[in-house]
Amino acid sequence: MRAKTTLSTTTLLMLGVAVAGQNSATITGVVKDSTRQILAYAAVSLMNAGDSSMVKGALCDEAGLFTIEHLKAGDYFLNTFLVGYSNYSSGKFHIENDEKKDLGVFFLIKKSKDLKAAEIVVQKPFVEHFADKTVVNVENSIVSSGNSVYEVLERAPGVNIDQDGNISLRGKQGVNVMIDGKPVQMSADQLANYLRGMSASTVQKIELITNPSSKYDASGSAGIIDIKTKKGRMDGFNATVYSTYSQGKYEKFSEGFSFNLKHKRLNWFGNYDYGYRKGFYDLNLDRTFYSNGVPVTRYIQNNYVIFPFNSHTAKLGCDFYESPKTTIGFVTNVNSTTYNSIGSSTSKALDGSNELQYYYNTVSSSDNVRQNIAGNLNFLHSIDTLGKEIRADLDYAYYNDPIKQNFTNTYLDVNLDPYQPTSYVRSNVQANLQIFSGKIDYTHPFNSSLRLETGVKSSYVTADNDKHFYNTINGVEVIDTGKTNHFLYNENINAAYVSLNKDFKKIDIQIGLRGEQTIIHGNQVTNNIVFDRNYAQLFPTAFLLYKLNDNHTISFNYNKRIDRPNYESLNPFIIYVDPTFYKAGNPYLQPELSNTCELGYSYKQNISASVYFTRTNHNIGAVLLQDDINKITIQTEQNMDHVDYYGLNINASLKPFKWWNSFNNISIYNGTYIGEQQGQNFNRSNTVYSINSTNSFILPKDFSAELSFFYKTSEVYGLLSMNPMWYLNIGLKRAFMKNKLIVKAAYNDIFYSNVTSGSIQFSTINESFSRRNDTRIFTVSVSYIIGKGGASKSAKRQTGAEEEKKRAASTGS
Repeated sequence: MRAKTTLSTTTLLMLGVAVAGQNSATITGVVKDSTRQILAYAAVSLMNAGDSSMVKGALCDEAGLFTIEHLKAGDYFLNTFLVGYSNYSSGKFHIENDEKKDLGVFFLIKKSKDLKAAEIVVQKPFVEHFADKTVVNVENSIVSSGNSVYEVLERAPGVNIDQDGNISLRGKQGVNVMIDGKPVQMSADQLANYLRGMSASTVQKIELITNPSSKYDASGSAGIIDIKTKKGRMDGFNATVYSTYSQGKYEKFSEGFSFNLKHKRLNWFGNYDYGYRKGFYDLNLDRTFYSNGVPVTRYIQNNYVIFPFNSHTAKLGCDFYESPKTTIGFVTNVNSTTYNSIGSSTSKALDGSNELQYYYNTVSSSDNVRQNIAGNLNFLHSIDTLGKEIRADLDYAYYNDPIKQNFTNTYLDVNLDPYQPTSYVRSNVQANLQIFSGKIDYTHPFNSSLRLETGVKSSYVTADNDKHFYNTINGVEVIDTGKTNHFLYNENINAAYVSLNKDFKKIDIQIGLRGEQTIIHGNQVTNNIVFDRNYAQLFPTAFLLYKLNDNHTISFNYNKRIDRPNYESLNPFIIYVDPTFYKAGNPYLQPELSNTCELGYSYKQNISASVYFTRTNHNIGAVLLQDDINKITIQTEQNMDHVDYYGLNINASLKPFKWWNSFNNISIYNGTYIGEQQGQNFNRSNTVYSINSTNSFILPKDFSAELSFFYKTSEVYGLLSMNPMWYLNIGLKRAFMKNKLIVKAAYNDIFYSNVTSGSIQFSTINESFSRRNDTRIFTVSVSYIIGKGGASKSAKRQTGAEEEKKRAASTGS
C-alpha cells in the first residue's frame, strides 16, 4: 500500500513540475515611511494598467515585505494604502511570464496631524463566507457582547445544539470542536457546560470548516468548528480591557483584559478573563411504559436546575525571534471553572388510565471544580524566501474534574403522605486526564504554483475515571456496588499526511491523503471488562476550484473522515440522574466513517451555493433503552447501520444600501437514518429548512446596530423528532474617543421563543419533552483599547494538540 501511495505522489509531482511555470510571475517589494522605517501591514493593490481594474491584493508582513504571485504577463501599476499615511500609486511597469520581479522600496508620507482627514474604518461583517469555510467574526458582533460562546454558537449559520449539548453542523452530528486549533477534550454535556462558562469577549472569530484538508486530524465526520481566541497583534505595547453585565432571569457578568508587548526580538502576549454566569433550565418530560402494547405507567416530570458558573481563564505566551528565519515560542493556558448546580425534580406517577398513583421528588446538588492546564512549545524555521518551512509542536494538557453530588428522593402518596422511606444518594467522582502530543509539518513550494505539504503526528492519552456512589436509608450509608465503578483508558494515535496543491491558469487542485493508526486499551476495573482496539485507516481528500472568470467560480470537494467515540461514551457503567433515569456508556461502540461530496458555486464571494451528499456508516447516536418491568429509562449510545445526508446550502452577502449589510444563510437538507434498536428496524427521514439572517446598520452620530433572526422547521435525529424553533436578537453600538472606547447594548431572544422540544415514539418508547433556558437576556458591555501600534504576526501562532482533546470525557454528568 505504501508503494502505491509513493508512486502516485511521485507521478503527481512529476506532472506538476512539467506544467509548472506557465504564465506564473511574481512581484515583490518593501514599504517604508519617509524616515526609512518599515511599515508593517500596509495594503497593496495590483491594478491592470489598461482599465485600472484590481487584479490582486496583498498585505505587507512584519518586515514591510509584500509578495503577489500567480500573475500573467502584462502591464500593471500598484496602489499602496496605510491609515495615517498618504496613498501612493506607482508608475506603470511590465512583467513577463515566469518573471520574478523585485519592485524595490515604496515610501509613504505620513499625514500631517493638523489635517482632519476622514478616516474610513472597514469593519468585517458578523459572517463571512469563503470557498473552504464560513467565518463568524464574534468580536465585531453587537449582540454577541456579554454572551457565552455557547450562545454565539447557537446562532452561527448551519450550527445546532440539542438539549444534551450535541453540536451539529448542517444537520449532521460528529463535529470536532477546537479552540485555537486544539480540540476540546470533553463529552457533549461537559463541552456544553465549558462553553457556557466561556465569555464571548475572549473570542475573535469562529471558523466553520465543513471540508477540512488532510492536514487536519481526520476526526469530525461533520467537519470542524475552530474557536479562535483573541491574541495580541500589535507592535509595541497595547491592551484591551472590557466589562459586561447581562440580565436575564438571573445575572451574568464578565471582566477581563488582553495585552501584547513586542520589543525587539521578543513578543509577549496574554489575557485573563473572569466570568460569572447564573443560568437555569426548565425541563418537562412525559414518559409512558407499556406491557404487551398496553400503557401501564406514565411519569410526568418537571426538572428545574439552577447552575451558576465561576470561571477564571488565563493565557500567557511568548515568541522569540532567534533570527529572521527562526521563531521559538511557548503558550500556557490555565482554566478553572466552578460549577455548582441546585436542582429540583417533581414527578407524578400515573397508571395506564392516567389515574394518579403517587409522587416522587428529587432534590439534587452538584459541586464541580474543573481545572485544566495546557502548555505548548513551538518552533518555526523558514528555510528560504520561496516558502519552504518546517514547524514543530510539543503539547501537554492535564485535566482534573472532581465532582461531588447529592440526591434526596422522597415518595408521597396521593394524599401527600410518605409511603416509603426517603432515600439519599451521594457520589464522589475523581477524574484525571493527560494528553501528550507532538507533530512536525513541512511545506515545500516547488514554484509559485506547485506546493507540497507533509507531516507526522503522535498523541498519547491516559484517562482515570473513579466513581463512588453511596445510598443512605434510615440513616445508614452503604456503598452502591451497582453504580460504583473505576474506568481506565489509554489511547495512542499515530498519523502522517501528504497534500499537494497545484494552481493552473483557471484551475486550483488540491489532493491529499492522511493515514491514522489507533491503539486503544480500556479497563472497567470494577467488573473486569477489558477491551482492546488496534486499527489503521486512510483518509483521502480532494479539492478542485475552477475560475470561470473574475466573478464566477465552481468548486468540488471530497473527503473521508472519522468520528471516534469519546472516552466517557465507552465507559459501560451507569450515571445516576434520578430514580427512574440513568445514563450509561457502551464499550462496544465502533467509530463512524463518513464520505462527503460537495459541488459549489460562488459569485464575487457575495453569493454562493452548494449541494452535498454524505454517507456515514456506523453512525453513533443517542438511544433510550426502556425497562418496562422496573420502569427505568437508560440513555446510551449505539451504532446505527448508516445515515445519508443530502442538502442545499446558500449564502448571500447583500448590501441593499450603503448603510445596510446583510448576511443570509438558507439551508435545506434531508437526513435518513437506518438502523435497528431493541430488535426492530427503523428508517426515518425528513427534510429541514432553516434561515439565519444577520443584518448590520451604520447609523448617524457614530452609532451602529445589528439585527439577527433564526428559524428552523422540525427535524429528525435518529429516533428523536425535534419541533420547529426561532428567535430574534437586536443590538446597538456607539464608539467614542476615536474608536478606543466601545459601548454596546444587546437584547437577545426578545420574544422568548427559543424553546427546545421534541418527542420519541418507537417500539415501547413514548417520550416527549420541552426545555427552556435563560435565553432572553439584556446586556451592556464596555471595552477600552490602550496603546497603539501595527499588527504583529506572532498572534497567528496556533498549537499542535489535536483531535483527541475533543473526545476526552472527564466524568459523568
